[in-house]
Amino acid sequence: MTLVEIKVENIVASCNLYCSIPLERVAAGSENAEFNPEQFPGLVLRLPEPKTANLLFGSGKMVCTGSRSIEDVKRAVGLVKVLLADYGVEFNGEPLIEIQNIVSSVKTDLELNLDRLAYKLEGVEYEPEQFPGMVFRMIKPKVAILIFSTGRFVVTGAKRIEDVREAFDKLLEKFKEIGEI
Repeated sequence: MTLVEIKVENIVASCNLYCSIPLERVAAGSENAEFNPEQFPGLVLRLPEPKTANLLFGSGKMVCTGSRSIEDVKRAVGLVKVLLADYGVEFNGEPLIEIQNIVSSVKTDLELNLDRLAYKLEGVEYEPEQFPGMVFRMIKPKVAILIFSTGRFVVTGAKRIEDVREAFDKLLEKFKEIGEI
């Protein structure tokens, strides 16, 4: 049996806070905020716990990055709402959170011959002179998996944490079908 350890590294979520955000006032009053509208139209608000970087836009839209769990995304959104309420922001509904991307690392006890895999697996991108890993794109669930000879993998593009496990199980099944494990 193959050892498989999956770890969520980053979750990117978008959110509608249903409000108008006074970016200049929030930036002026918050030490964790960066706002340079000539460079980027949003305000970057870094939270120490949960450790996230949150991009806020005047329209009330928000992007939360850096979280390692869905619960932490929800906590970050809640903390941003509390901070904005301190600036007199009024909300016209409950936040609508949408997961855009989950990036996970997968550690296994496999040793892989990428040259042989590139020959046997269909639809992979492998250019060892450019990048030491192979890229395998899956349609369902729609993810990209970086495959390294060390038996380490990176799964990106998942919308649900369950998709990471499903995609990786399908990849292992494919490895078995082609006789690589």
